[in-house]
Amino acid sequence: MRRTIRRNSVIALALLCLLLAVLLIAEPGRLLKLDKALAVHGFQTGFKLDHHLLATLPSDKPYLVTAVFAECPDVCPMNMNTLAHLAERFKDDLGFVLISLDVGADKTGVQAWAELALPGAMVIHADVDAQLRQIMRQLPESFYPAKGTIHHSGAIYLMYPNRPGLIKYRAQDRQYIYDDILTLKLNRQQHASS
Repeated sequence: MRRTIRRNSVIALALLCLLLAVLLIAEPGRLLKLDKALAVHGFQTGFKLDHHLLATLPSDKPYLVTAVFAECPDVCPMNMNTLAHLAERFKDDLGFVLISLDVGADKTGVQAWAELALPGAMVIHADVDAQLRQIMRQLPESFYPAKGTIHHSGAIYLMYPNRPGLIKYRAQDRQYIYDDILTLKLNRQQHASS
């Protein structure tokens, strides 16, 4: 009885290895593309940012999205530094969307920050409670209300064409963001050439 089970297990394992070898020989490019499409350092979410202003953005370009307060003492300056560094590396191949969480009459702080560090960045002012609630629902792990104010995690999101959702990073993950943009760009070029 044990020999039969052992023999059947060995046969099943051999057939599985044979099937894998046939797949690798017959379709090596397809398996490589699938692997590259899934290999990102950031956390792949199912979240999509749905805002009417985003419809005006070219859809063939990746965008980094983050929320900022003009008076933020720590997380926002670190995020802006990361975004400015990536803007230098990618030039016109990368766009930026800043969600301004400043409410009230003065909305110039984030806009001035964007013009200084990220010329050409789109700034979405979440100045109406309904807009802010909508954004908080779309990116729930990034924002949380606390006693009359809003805290945010400082996450940076990569919105890449044809991805199932936003890819989430911490501001400290500058190299991971850079690597993932290059990997996704290479994968996209390979798909276009085949």
